[in-house]
Amino acid sequence: MTHDASVRYLERPDACRNLQRAALDLPVDSLLPEVSRIPLQLSRYLPCRPHLPVRGIFHSSYYRYANTPNVLNVVTVHDFVYEYFAKGVRRVVHCAQKGLAIRRADMILCDSESTRQDLLRFHPATELSKVRVVHLAASESFFPLPECIPLPEELLRAGVSAYVLYVGDRSRYKNFAVAVEAVSRMDGYALIFVGGKAVTMDEKLLLDKLLTGRYIHLDGVSSSELNVLYNKAHCLLYPSSYEGFGIPPLEAMKAGCPVVALDRSSIPEVCDQAALLATCPAYENFLALMMLLHDSATRRHLKDAGFRQASLFSWDKTFAETVACYEELISDKPS
Repeated sequence: MTHDASVRYLERPDACRNLQRAALDLPVDSLLPEVSRIPLQLSRYLPCRPHLPVRGIFHSSYYRYANTPNVLNVVTVHDFVYEYFAKGVRRVVHCAQKGLAIRRADMILCDSESTRQDLLRFHPATELSKVRVVHLAASESFFPLPECIPLPEELLRAGVSAYVLYVGDRSRYKNFAVAVEAVSRMDGYALIFVGGKAVTMDEKLLLDKLLTGRYIHLDGVSSSELNVLYNKAHCLLYPSSYEGFGIPPLEAMKAGCPVVALDRSSIPEVCDQAALLATCPAYENFLALMMLLHDSATRRHLKDAGFRQASLFSWDKTFAETVACYEELISDKPS
């Protein structure tokens, strides 16, 4: 954008209670308070009314739009998880909010070509001229470490010497149970799963049945700790049936960790030929692919391909492409 462009952040006064927001070091003079007597649980679904001195762009972090005449609206569509998998009131409310934001948007950014195709499926009336694909990226915190780096202390205490890594949520479409089944057939390997909610009773019953003494759930893991886990893992097993982008496979490739995933949605777009992709979410398919990684030549090939593929994505590129979209929007719709 031009050198005199300014950026302001519209947020509620209590925004820093959010852990991710609290980690952001935003200049105080760039903050615009969104003062409202309406509780956040309701106001988050209502349009914003930023008072800007000049014509500007409003880019919401989550499906809101500005309802003022001097503002152009940009919305990022991350995925269509609710449309595919949610039911009841949650689905209705989310889809209504997202649909309104899409209709009111002057430009729509999608995390992947896969998400763009989903957008056109669920909102076929969307003007193609408004839609752009801007890929996400992974943190620079992920990179290859020397082989002499020891395993994390928690794994050593548990007697884990070899493991398969699973990262992220464990919702139904993520196929976590399939991952458990696949790893249970690998003698000598544990399953280390990171993040997501607390282990449910059903998950514990399954884990204790198939992986007795061979699983660890880690929560609150830092990026540096996760990087070590990627570096020391046999592979990242990512059996999810749907992703709007899929950052964990990209993190793994940056760290030199082979990726075994499902050939669905955005995953082949992110991984291309740098991962082993199963055609359907059956444990036998993932098991067969993970066993291929015992071959050193196959493993080295995937690592090298992963480094090359991961180099195609960066947050600098995401930023530059997003700014280019802003500039295009401003130039197409002058004040």
